Amino acid sequence: MIDGFFYGLIELDVIYYYQVSVLYETHWEVSAIQFIELQKQFPLFSATTADEWETSVVPNETETAAFVSGEVLQSFQPAQARIGIILRGSATAFTHDTKIVRKFTAPHLFGLSALFALTPSYPTEIIAASSGEIFWLEGQAIHRLLQNSSGFLDQYLQVTSEKLIFLNAHIDLLLHETARERIEAFLIHTWKRTGNPCRTPYNRKEWAQYLGISRASLYRELHALEEKGWIEMKNKEIHLTKIILEKRT
Repeated sequence: MIDGFFYGLIELDVIYYYQVSVLYETHWEVSAIQFIELQKQFPLFSATTADEWETSVVPNETETAAFVSGEVLQSFQPAQARIGIILRGSATAFTHDTKIVRKFTAPHLFGLSALFALTPSYPTEIIAASSGEIFWLEGQAIHRLLQNSSGFLDQYLQVTSEKLIFLNAHIDLLLHETARERIEAFLIHTWKRTGNPCRTPYNRKEWAQYLGISRASLYRELHALEEKGWIEMKNKEIHLTKIILEKRT
Protein backbone atom coordinates (compact mmCIF):
# COMPACT_ATOMS: atom_id res chain seq x y z
CA MET A 1 0.00 0.00 0.00
CA ILE A 2 2.76 2.42 1.05
CA ASP A 3 4.96 1.30 -1.83
CA GLY A 4 2.12 2.00 -4.23
CA PHE A 5 1.68 5.44 -2.71
CA PHE A 6 5.37 6.31 -3.14
CA TYR A 7 5.42 4.92 -6.68
CA GLY A 8 2.44 7.15 -7.42
CA LEU A 9 4.31 10.20 -6.13
CA ILE A 10 7.37 9.31 -8.19
CA GLU A 11 5.19 8.91 -11.27
CA LEU A 12 3.59 12.33 -10.66
CA ASP A 13 7.06 13.88 -10.25
CA VAL A 14 8.22 12.32 -13.51
CA ILE A 15 5.12 13.61 -15.33
CA TYR A 16 5.59 17.09 -13.81
CA TYR A 17 9.26 17.34 -14.74
CA TYR A 18 8.51 16.00 -18.20
CA GLN A 19 5.82 18.66 -18.68
CA VAL A 20 8.16 21.41 -17.42
CA SER A 21 10.94 20.12 -19.67
CA VAL A 22 8.67 20.08 -22.72
CA LEU A 23 7.38 23.57 -21.87
CA TYR A 24 10.94 24.86 -21.44
CA GLU A 25 12.11 23.31 -24.73
CA THR A 26 9.04 24.66 -26.54
CA HIS A 27 9.74 28.14 -25.17
CA TRP A 28 13.32 27.98 -26.40
CA GLU A 29 12.12 26.88 -29.83
CA VAL A 30 9.83 29.94 -29.93
CA SER A 31 12.64 32.12 -28.55
CA ALA A 32 15.05 30.82 -31.21
CA ILE A 33 12.55 31.68 -33.96
CA GLN A 34 12.07 35.15 -32.47
CA PHE A 35 15.84 35.64 -32.34
CA ILE A 36 16.23 34.74 -36.02
CA GLU A 37 13.57 37.30 -36.92
CA LEU A 38 15.24 39.93 -34.72
CA GLN A 39 18.56 39.29 -36.45
CA LYS A 40 16.96 39.90 -39.83
CA GLN A 41 15.26 43.17 -38.87
CA PHE A 42 17.46 44.86 -36.26
CA PRO A 43 21.18 45.73 -36.48
CA LEU A 44 21.34 45.51 -32.66
CA PHE A 45 21.21 41.69 -32.87
CA SER A 46 23.03 41.19 -36.18
CA ALA A 47 26.39 40.31 -34.58
CA THR A 48 24.96 38.10 -31.79
CA THR A 49 25.11 34.31 -32.20
CA ALA A 50 22.30 31.91 -31.36
CA ASP A 51 24.45 30.36 -28.61
CA GLU A 52 25.08 33.78 -27.05
CA TRP A 53 21.35 34.48 -27.13
CA GLU A 54 20.48 31.14 -25.50
CA THR A 55 23.05 31.52 -22.70
CA SER A 56 22.03 35.14 -22.00
CA VAL A 57 18.24 35.24 -22.24
CA VAL A 58 16.07 33.44 -19.67
CA PRO A 59 12.71 32.28 -21.11
CA ASN A 60 10.54 34.53 -18.91
CA GLU A 61 12.55 37.64 -19.88
CA THR A 62 10.90 37.97 -23.28
CA GLU A 63 7.31 38.65 -24.26
CA THR A 64 5.47 39.24 -27.52
CA ALA A 65 2.25 41.22 -27.24
CA ALA A 66 -0.32 42.88 -29.47
CA PHE A 67 -1.19 46.56 -29.04
CA VAL A 68 -3.91 48.91 -30.31
CA SER A 69 -3.92 52.54 -31.41
CA GLY A 70 -3.72 54.94 -28.47
CA GLU A 71 -2.17 52.39 -26.10
CA VAL A 72 0.76 53.63 -23.98
CA LEU A 73 3.73 51.43 -24.83
CA GLN A 74 6.24 53.22 -22.62
CA SER A 75 5.44 55.69 -19.85
CA PHE A 76 7.74 58.35 -18.42
CA GLN A 77 8.17 56.20 -15.29
CA PRO A 78 8.06 52.56 -16.44
CA ALA A 79 7.36 49.79 -13.97
CA GLN A 80 10.34 47.77 -15.21
CA ALA A 81 13.53 48.36 -17.16
CA ARG A 82 13.20 46.80 -20.61
CA ILE A 83 13.42 47.60 -24.29
CA GLY A 84 10.51 47.43 -26.69
CA ILE A 85 10.87 46.29 -30.28
CA ILE A 86 7.97 47.16 -32.56
CA LEU A 87 7.52 44.26 -34.99
CA ARG A 88 4.35 45.57 -36.67
CA GLY A 89 2.59 48.91 -36.56
CA SER A 90 3.65 52.45 -35.67
CA ALA A 91 4.05 54.71 -32.64
CA THR A 92 4.86 58.28 -31.66
CA ALA A 93 7.13 59.68 -28.95
CA PHE A 94 5.69 62.62 -26.98
CA THR A 95 7.22 65.00 -24.45
CA HIS A 96 5.54 65.87 -21.12
CA ASP A 97 3.78 68.80 -22.82
CA THR A 98 2.53 66.49 -25.63
CA LYS A 99 4.96 67.75 -28.28
CA ILE A 100 6.05 65.18 -30.84
CA VAL A 101 9.70 64.15 -30.66
CA ARG A 102 9.60 61.35 -33.19
CA LYS A 103 7.22 59.23 -35.19
CA PHE A 104 8.32 55.77 -36.24
CA THR A 105 7.07 52.59 -37.87
CA ALA A 106 8.16 48.96 -37.57
CA PRO A 107 10.80 47.75 -37.36
CA HIS A 108 11.90 50.04 -34.53
CA LEU A 109 13.26 49.66 -31.00
CA PHE A 110 13.06 52.02 -28.03
CA GLY A 111 13.91 52.13 -24.33
CA LEU A 112 17.71 52.12 -24.48
CA SER A 113 18.28 55.60 -23.04
CA ALA A 114 17.51 54.89 -19.37
CA LEU A 115 17.77 51.12 -19.31
CA PHE A 116 20.51 50.98 -16.68
CA ALA A 117 19.69 54.13 -14.71
CA LEU A 118 19.23 53.72 -10.95
CA THR A 119 15.68 55.05 -11.28
CA PRO A 120 14.60 54.60 -14.92
CA SER A 121 12.92 57.76 -16.16
CA TYR A 122 12.34 58.39 -19.86
CA PRO A 123 12.18 61.82 -21.54
CA THR A 124 9.31 60.71 -23.76
CA GLU A 125 6.12 58.68 -23.63
CA ILE A 126 5.61 56.18 -26.46
CA ILE A 127 2.00 55.88 -27.66
CA ALA A 128 0.81 53.50 -30.37
CA ALA A 129 -0.32 55.29 -33.54
CA SER A 130 -1.85 52.10 -34.98
CA SER A 131 -2.46 48.50 -33.97
CA GLY A 132 0.53 46.19 -34.13
CA GLU A 133 2.82 43.80 -32.29
CA ILE A 134 5.72 44.41 -29.91
CA PHE A 135 8.54 42.25 -28.55
CA TRP A 136 9.74 43.03 -25.00
CA LEU A 137 13.21 42.16 -23.72
CA GLU A 138 14.05 42.64 -20.03
CA GLY A 139 17.01 44.75 -18.92
CA GLN A 140 18.63 41.78 -17.14
CA ALA A 141 18.78 39.89 -20.43
CA ILE A 142 20.33 42.93 -22.13
CA HIS A 143 22.92 43.11 -19.34
CA ARG A 144 23.93 39.47 -19.85
CA LEU A 145 24.06 39.91 -23.63
CA LEU A 146 26.46 42.83 -23.13
CA GLN A 147 28.65 40.59 -20.96
CA ASN A 148 28.51 37.49 -23.17
CA SER A 149 28.59 38.95 -26.70
CA SER A 150 31.21 41.42 -27.91
CA GLY A 151 29.26 41.73 -31.15
CA PHE A 152 26.13 42.73 -29.28
CA LEU A 153 28.14 45.25 -27.24
CA ASP A 154 29.48 46.88 -30.41
CA GLN A 155 26.01 47.12 -31.95
CA TYR A 156 24.49 48.38 -28.69
CA LEU A 157 26.99 51.24 -28.54
CA GLN A 158 26.39 52.06 -32.20
CA VAL A 159 22.59 52.13 -31.89
CA THR A 160 22.80 54.19 -28.69
CA SER A 161 25.15 56.66 -30.39
CA GLU A 162 22.79 57.04 -33.36
CA LYS A 163 19.89 57.80 -31.02
CA LEU A 164 21.99 60.42 -29.21
CA ILE A 165 22.86 62.00 -32.56
CA PHE A 166 19.16 62.18 -33.42
CA LEU A 167 18.31 63.81 -30.08
CA ASN A 168 21.19 66.28 -30.41
CA ALA A 169 19.98 67.20 -33.91
CA HIS A 170 16.50 67.87 -32.50
CA ILE A 171 17.94 70.02 -29.71
CA ASP A 172 20.03 71.93 -32.27
CA LEU A 173 16.89 72.48 -34.35
CA LEU A 174 15.00 73.94 -31.39
CA LEU A 175 17.86 76.34 -30.66
CA HIS A 176 16.94 78.29 -33.80
CA GLU A 177 14.89 81.27 -32.68
CA THR A 178 12.43 81.83 -35.52
CA ALA A 179 9.92 79.50 -37.14
CA ARG A 180 11.51 80.01 -40.56
CA GLU A 181 14.98 79.12 -39.29
CA ARG A 182 13.63 75.90 -37.77
CA ILE A 183 11.79 74.97 -40.97
CA GLU A 184 14.86 75.66 -43.12
CA ALA A 185 17.12 73.66 -40.77
CA PHE A 186 14.67 70.74 -40.76
CA LEU A 187 14.39 70.73 -44.56
CA ILE A 188 18.15 70.86 -45.06
CA HIS A 189 18.69 68.06 -42.54
CA THR A 190 16.03 65.94 -44.24
CA TRP A 191 17.48 66.71 -47.70
CA LYS A 192 20.91 65.50 -46.56
CA ARG A 193 19.36 62.17 -45.56
CA THR A 194 16.83 61.59 -48.34
CA GLY A 195 17.64 64.03 -51.15
CA ASN A 196 14.88 65.60 -53.23
CA PRO A 197 12.00 65.48 -52.74
CA CYS A 198 12.11 65.89 -48.96
CA ARG A 199 9.75 63.42 -47.35
CA THR A 200 8.70 63.80 -43.72
CA PRO A 201 6.80 61.16 -41.73
CA TYR A 202 4.72 63.91 -40.12
CA ASN A 203 1.47 65.50 -41.17
CA ARG A 204 1.33 69.31 -40.85
CA LYS A 205 0.01 69.25 -37.27
CA GLU A 206 2.68 66.77 -36.14
CA TRP A 207 5.39 68.64 -38.03
CA ALA A 208 4.49 71.90 -36.29
CA GLN A 209 4.61 70.14 -32.91
CA TYR A 210 8.01 68.66 -33.74
CA LEU A 211 9.34 72.10 -34.65
CA GLY A 212 7.79 73.70 -31.58
CA ILE A 213 5.77 76.22 -33.61
CA SER A 214 2.10 76.77 -34.42
CA ARG A 215 0.44 75.29 -37.50
CA ALA A 216 -0.36 78.80 -38.70
CA SER A 217 3.35 79.71 -38.55
CA LEU A 218 4.27 76.54 -40.42
CA TYR A 219 1.80 77.21 -43.26
CA ARG A 220 2.77 80.88 -43.44
CA GLU A 221 6.52 80.24 -43.60
CA LEU A 222 6.23 77.39 -46.12
CA HIS A 223 4.16 79.66 -48.36
CA ALA A 224 6.77 82.44 -47.99
CA LEU A 225 9.61 80.06 -48.91
CA GLU A 226 7.65 78.90 -51.96
CA GLU A 227 7.02 82.52 -53.00
CA LYS A 228 10.77 83.20 -52.79
CA GLY A 229 11.44 80.21 -55.03
CA TRP A 230 13.37 78.36 -52.33
CA ILE A 231 11.03 75.35 -52.28
CA GLU A 232 8.43 73.74 -54.51
CA MET A 233 5.50 71.96 -52.87
CA LYS A 234 3.44 69.25 -54.49
CA ASN A 235 1.01 67.20 -52.43
CA LYS A 236 3.02 66.04 -49.39
CA GLU A 237 6.41 66.38 -51.05
CA ILE A 238 8.73 69.37 -50.80
CA HIS A 239 11.44 69.93 -53.39
CA LEU A 240 14.37 72.11 -52.37
CA THR A 241 15.58 74.39 -55.19
CA LYS A 242 19.16 75.40 -55.97
CA ILE A 243 18.59 78.77 -54.30
CA ILE A 244 18.10 77.42 -50.77
CA LEU A 245 20.75 74.72 -51.23
CA GLU A 246 23.34 77.31 -52.28
CA LYS A 247 22.46 79.60 -49.39
CA ARG A 248 22.10 77.01 -46.62
CA THR A 249 24.58 74.23 -47.46
